[in-house]
Amino acid sequence: MSVGSVRLDSLTVGRAFFLRPAQDEWNATPGIPGGPLADPRFVFKIETLAETVDVLSAAGARTSLAPETLVVEVPRAGWDRLAKR
Repeated sequence: MSVGSVRLDSLTVGRAFFLRPAQDEWNATPGIPGGPLADPRFVFKIETLAETVDVLSAAGARTSLAPETLVVEVPRAGWDRLAKR
């Protein structure tokens, strides 16, 4: 487990988090101050919790993740700002 990481299923609906991208995607965020952490494709909020966790990225993409996925919680206001871009 990385420092600051928590299991996705430890968060509640509406909470926001950063999901570390694969290394090739990590390097594909040129020109974004803050790199992937400021990239709306990698910042999500939880929509529903069940056998899988349904999430919405700040870029508007919906997906499902495994509950045991390790993530870093971020302030919801950060997700809101990225979603407005």
